[in-house]
Amino acid sequence: MAFSIKDLLGDAVFRARIGKEVMLARTIESANAHLSTLLPAGHADDARAVSLKEGVVTIACKNPSATHLVSIKKYDILSAIKRDVPESTAARIHTRLTDEYRSQHVVE
Repeated sequence: MAFSIKDLLGDAVFRARIGKEVMLARTIESANAHLSTLLPAGHADDARAVSLKEGVVTIACKNPSATHLVSIKKYDILSAIKRDVPESTAARIHTRLTDEYRSQHVVE
């Protein structure tokens, strides 16, 4: 009897009880992937999703123009997250201005 990798992996995640952590990492990765497509060429590193807590994805931005762009496109970012990670609890986007990124993968 053959099993697909997808079935085995999902089962392993469930058994290890790391489903929330996997969902969190996938949510952050999805947000960052979409951010890199939204930002202009040469500025893909100006904004990065750094945390998810209580349904709020925090995106750290290196300059005010990146903060403004993320604020304008927040619904597009949330839609991309929900499309890529349907089980994600992300419901809002919060931006903050920073000079460096510190990843804060917070599990709900």
